[in-house]
Amino acid sequence: MLKKYLRQYVIKPLSFTYVGQVILGLWVCSRILSSTPETLRRKPARLKILVLSVERFPRGELEALRDTGKFEFLTLPRKVVDRLINLRWDHAVSLKRTLDVDADVENASIVRQNKTDLETLYRSILEVIFNRLEISAVIGAAPHYAQDHDLGRVAKDLCVPYLVIFKECLITNQRHYERIVSFYSLIESNSISHIFVHNESAKRAIIESGLVAERDVSAPGSVRMDGYVKHLQDYKKHLGLEVKQRKKRAVLFSFLQGVGLYGWTLMKPKKGGPGYFDLFDNVHQTFARMALRHPEAEFIVKTKWGENWFDEIDRTLQVIGLNREMIPNLVLTSEVPAQELILSSDVVVAFGSTTILEAGLAAKPVVIPDFDEAVQEAYREYIQLRVTYDAFELAKNKEELETKILRYLNEEYFPDRKTLEKREEYFRRFVSNPEGGAVGRYTEIMEGLLV
Repeated sequence: MLKKYLRQYVIKPLSFTYVGQVILGLWVCSRILSSTPETLRRKPARLKILVLSVERFPRGELEALRDTGKFEFLTLPRKVVDRLINLRWDHAVSLKRTLDVDADVENASIVRQNKTDLETLYRSILEVIFNRLEISAVIGAAPHYAQDHDLGRVAKDLCVPYLVIFKECLITNQRHYERIVSFYSLIESNSISHIFVHNESAKRAIIESGLVAERDVSAPGSVRMDGYVKHLQDYKKHLGLEVKQRKKRAVLFSFLQGVGLYGWTLMKPKKGGPGYFDLFDNVHQTFARMALRHPEAEFIVKTKWGENWFDEIDRTLQVIGLNREMIPNLVLTSEVPAQELILSSDVVVAFGSTTILEAGLAAKPVVIPDFDEAVQEAYREYIQLRVTYDAFELAKNKEELETKILRYLNEEYFPDRKTLEKREEYFRRFVSNPEGGAVGRYTEIMEGLLV
């Protein structure tokens, strides 16, 4: 109650005064310095960059750029941003409306007033931050994060570039491409100085949307893939040595029922609507049955997060009378890095995921389930990476899925030269240069923009 009282009757009125805004700016500076992990600090560094929504960046991405010695990253905590927003934004309307003021005609005047009030506050606070911390740029992880949008816009107005390293840009089906173009065409243009994407498909979509000019978007690849490519080169030098010292291992990169169905349904859709419900059940149940019948091998299921994802897998196992306690060699994990699992696997099963391409680059046998909803015409344009299927193994039913997994658990596999060349080209097209070098390209472009 006391905090609420202070915020409403002391901090909020004070924030409308010059002195109050300076104090707020100094407080935010102190929170930035105290919250930034040492892994992102670099002294001396030529360029200091303020990071918004740092929790949204892929693990290791900013650290890799920091390790070039060119950049120091300082993080603005999301909780601090939320507090600043609450000082000015009337939550009678959604914060998402800041991306497109005219989308809500009925409340457009409220949204405009909210934006004006919030941007005025940000301007005063950012001037303090930029001067005191010597910030060269502000960086975000996606153009559509409403909590970052106005901060970035004001930074740009203050002649401090607002850069976006777009993390969610695996555009590998026509529907997703159309969704990005349509959605981003509604966001106010010229609010971002430069956007970095992983591939040319994403670059074309951004340009077509009109969000920024063509000169203000580049596709230098994926920073996180540089480490994988280097690791992969070392792995290939010692191919087979480590494999002989462990159990055979099959890895399933789990997917939820709404994967890739952008604009049609949610990632975890409700039963009865569109979604890969039968495919999810049949793939996970088949994998679990195999683990039960083959205790001599390891069956790893990798999810992006635990909690309700694990619950969904447990649910589908219960349908066939199984549970994880009955199958000790069936392991669910959200923590082990995907690339580590790929390199330690004998066979990979994946659907709608870049792990298809990552495992393909490692010359692993990759089995893609292509049955149930995945072969229905309504889903065809939504399936991620469908155009790459000619470089991988397809399972046309659950029996074939089991047969192919078992085959590659028991047989040595190495793709022919033509298949390898296709996989490398698909990796280059949709993920990053298979020879690495993304960090260098990002560094060169960023220095060119900021120096």
